Formats: sequence, structure tokens, C-alpha cells
Amino acid sequence: MKRHFKEFAEDLKRGASRFAPFNAGAVLLASFLVWHNHIPWEKRGTAGLLPLSLARGVCWGMLAALAMRLALERRKVRPPVADIVPAAAGIAVSAAGSWFWLLMRGGNAFPSDWGMLHLSGVAALTSSAVFFLFGDRNGTTLFGQLFQSAVFVGMISLAAMLGGLLCFAAYDELIARIRGDIFDDVAVIIWCAVAPIFMAATLPRDDAPAERSRWQDTLFRFLAPLGLALLAILDAYIAKIIVRWEMPSGKINWFASFAMAGYLFLWLSLRRSRVRFFAFVARWGWAALLPVVATQIVGIAIRYQAHGLTTPRMAGMATLAIGIYALVLAAFDREPGSLFAVAAIAGIVATVSPLNIVDVPLREQSARLHRVLEGNGCLDAAGRLSVPEDPDIPLSDAKKLVGAAKYLANLYSFKYYSKTNAPTVRSGVWYRPRFAQSVLEGTAAIRRDWNLPALLKIDESKLASAERSGHITTHWFQFEAWDELDISGFTGLRGLKSYVLDFDSEDGRCRIKVETATHGGDSTEKTPFDVTDYIDRIIDESGARLKWENGEWNNGYRIFPELALWRLSENLALAITDLTIKVSPSHPKTLSGSVTGILLIKK
Repeated sequence: MKRHFKEFAEDLKRGASRFAPFNAGAVLLASFLVWHNHIPWEKRGTAGLLPLSLARGVCWGMLAALAMRLALERRKVRPPVADIVPAAAGIAVSAAGSWFWLLMRGGNAFPSDWGMLHLSGVAALTSSAVFFLFGDRNGTTLFGQLFQSAVFVGMISLAAMLGGLLCFAAYDELIARIRGDIFDDVAVIIWCAVAPIFMAATLPRDDAPAERSRWQDTLFRFLAPLGLALLAILDAYIAKIIVRWEMPSGKINWFASFAMAGYLFLWLSLRRSRVRFFAFVARWGWAALLPVVATQIVGIAIRYQAHGLTTPRMAGMATLAIGIYALVLAAFDREPGSLFAVAAIAGIVATVSPLNIVDVPLREQSARLHRVLEGNGCLDAAGRLSVPEDPDIPLSDAKKLVGAAKYLANLYSFKYYSKTNAPTVRSGVWYRPRFAQSVLEGTAAIRRDWNLPALLKIDESKLASAERSGHITTHWFQFEAWDELDISGFTGLRGLKSYVLDFDSEDGRCRIKVETATHGGDSTEKTPFDVTDYIDRIIDESGARLKWENGEWNNGYRIFPELALWRLSENLALAITDLTIKVSPSHPKTLSGSVTGILLIKK
């Protein structure tokens, strides 16, 4: 143990100069994330855009500097060129990446899509760095060496984080109170600055083979049987599909991906193991995955045909393609270095090219929406929305239309506007779906909301799959513009507040309990408010006509301004902005949910 820590200290000393641009980037990354962590939640959508964009750009830049340094070392380039070029590459990519996220992400970017776009860039740059580590002699031991370093660095980082948190907790309890976000800062600094710097310092300098530690064999003796057990379960599930001749959607993909990732991890680590069982699993395990991969391909094809491309689905397809390439390498017992080159190229294409994982689904879903509307006579000669008097959309087209419309509309940042009352379309990197935007605006011009399926008289309850009938139904209500809300007689905006709808199980009534300081005093006023009848009135007057058993998901409905002011007591009112109601099919009369609004006090 003493020898390991001595070697680690020497690695850190060498790594400080060897990977100076990467280390500086890691410190900047942690600094920007700490900055973002100290911005209040209600302001992160605006003020938080700058530090988060800088953090994502610097993350790309530090990885680019790392990959460039390793590429130059592989070609035996010496300092000062080996020092200057990675620094220049890191600065250039950091600046370009920060510009990319600051200007192109904007306020309407879909969080999950753009998060996956960022991870695609991270995967591309990380794969490039790993590719440049492969040499003529270390091909069979490199991945095991990286895994060993990652475990060692992870243990040190975890110990450092827990120790730091313990010290802060002791100071907080015994001496003086500490702001809660300081504890988050400790974790950010450890995992975004300290751990990356430590990990970079442990990277090998040349392609000399490394000895495998004994603890790795012990670990794999535990992991290999677990992987075989998961494969056996997946094979049994495939047999069940063949016997019943039906493909349940969304069931196997995650487990199949875990099984493939687990095998590839074993293959990369144990390709030349001296343990016969490990060597056998690494050499021939790919054959056991063939039925799983085939089933996964069929499942993805079915989902694509039914719902089209989405960013997660396209990312899954790309990952599956890379996994299949790795299985081919394993089947022919080839060196794995090219796998990381393929992953790097795929990551770059999926991030900044016109074929990225955000733009391609937008194009495809826009085309699906156009085909369905045009095929059912819902477009005029100029390509604008034109609804027939009695539209009759076939069920197959209705599924495509509902899926495309809800995917394209950026409902997460949805607001009713005084002119169009229409949501914006999801943001793209290079592509702007103008046709979809015109359809949403056309829908809002007729209905004053975004609900295209309702405009075309599509009964969404007929589209719900049987597999989702047991899930909780969520109904999400949104409200009209504030300038249309009558708040005469009230004053004293007290900030954004959240209240939970608390349901009494005895009589099934919904009550909201408001606790706030009274006007001009420190005492509290507790006012229970029975909202069961109020919710019923909202549902009736909004025209939603909800059916609790229809298995719908996140259906937004417009609520008229006069219903958006809840008078909780004589001197207290709540001007609500969002209302969510959740209903379980097994208990359709038992509601749960939340309401968000501005607390108003009478003059």
C-alpha cells in the first residue's frame, strides 16, 4: 500500500505539468458549476445559462486538450510543442463549445435532448483519448489498467468527499451554521476537479504492458456469473416472446444494453486472462448475445415504425451499432483500439454535424406530421393547417400525428402568448422545423391552445397501450396570461410558492392547507381549503372532459383566467400558474398532485 501511494504521488507530480491544460480546465469546470450552484433556483433559467454554458464548453475543451496531448505523445512529439498545442486546442474548443451552448442552446432547448448532445461530445473526446493510449504492446492490458486506476481514484475521491462533508457538518453543528449549498460545492469540486486530475495523472506514458492486480480476478469471479445469469434471463424472455409471438414495447432494451455493456467490459478486461473461465467468456460470450441483439433490433424497429425517431431512440441506435461493431471485433478476436476510433467519430457526428441526434429526429417527426396532415386533407394549397368540417383520421395515422405533435411542441417551456397562444417547437442545432411551428400557431389560432389532436377530433383514450393502463395518469393544466387575471383588491406579491394538495382518505375530499405570515404581523394563519368541487369546476369549464381510466400522459389543458384565482380566505388568495392532478386507475377517485402560484394578501 505504501508503494502504491508513493507511485501515485509521483504520478501526480508528473501529471501536473504533463496535463496542465486539462488540469486547468478541470478547475474551471468545477468553478463554473459552483457558480451555477449558488444561483437561486428561480433564476437559473436566465442567470444560470452563462455558467452552465461555460462549464459545458470547458468540459469539451479539457478533454480535447487531453486527447491532443496523448496523440502527440503517441507520435513521440516532445515539449515545448507537446505543451503548447494541447493548450491551444483546449482553449479553442472551450471557446467554441461555450459559444455553442450559450448561443444555440437558448432558453427553449429541451433539457434531456441537449444533455444527451453534450454527452455525445464528451463520449467522442474521451474515446479519442483512449484510442491514442493503445500501442503495439499494451492492447490486452490497457483497459484493465485504466479500470484499476479508475477504481483507485474513485476510492480516494469518495474518501476525500466524505471527509470534507464530515468536517463541514461538524463545523455546522458545533460552531456556526453553514449554507446548505456549500455541501454541494464539496461534491462538485471533488468529482469535477480533483477526480479528473487524479485520473489523468495515472494514465500510462507509453504502451508498456501492465500487470493485472489479483483483486481484479476476485472482482470478475463475482461479476462474470452475474452476467451469465442476466443472459439466461434474457434468453428465457426471448423464448417467451417466440412462444407468445408478441413483442412488448420498451421491455428488453435497457436490460439488453446492460448485458452487452457488461460483456464488452469483460472482453476488454479479460481478453488474454490466464484464468481459463475468464478467457472462455471473453472469447465466446459474443455468441450468447446474438439472440439478444436480434431481439433488440426488432424492438427498436417496431418502436421506430410506431413513433418515429426521438433523440433517446437515435442515441440508442447509435450505441447499439457501436456495440455490434465491438461484437464483430470480439468474434474475430481483433484488437479493440479501432472501437474507440469508431466511437469518437460517431460521437462527433452525433454532436455537431447536420446528422446530430437532435436535428435528425426533428426532421423526421416534422416529415411524419406533414405526411399525415397532407394525406388526410388537413393542409391547404399553401401548406398551412386547414381543418375539414368533420375530420376522420384513421387510427394508424392518429398515432403518428399525436406522437409527432407532442414531440415537436416544446411544452416544457410553454407559455400562452397574447398574439398566438402557441408553444414554440423544440430547438435544433442547425435545423428549425418551420412547418411544425406553423401548425402549432394554426392550432392556437382556432382553439386558443396547442392541442392539435383535440382539434382534429382524435380520441386519445383509444391510443393508450394496454401496458400503460396500470400507470398513474398525469393531467397538467396551464393558465392564461397574467394580464387577463383579475386580482383587484389584492396586493403584496410574496414570491413563488408551492403547495401540495393533501387528500383526506376518510371522506375523499381534497384540501389545501396554507400557512403564511398574516399581513403586518408575525403570527401565522392556517386556512384549510376544500378544492374537490373547485377542481371539478375547472375540469368542466376548461372543456377537458377528462377520463381517469384512459391512460393518457401529461395532457395539457387551458384553464380560463377567471378560474386561476383561488380565494382561500377573506384576506388571502392564491393566483395559480400550474396545476397537476395525478390519478391511479386502481383508485380513480383518489387524486394527488400539486399547485404552484403567487400568494396574494388583501389590501
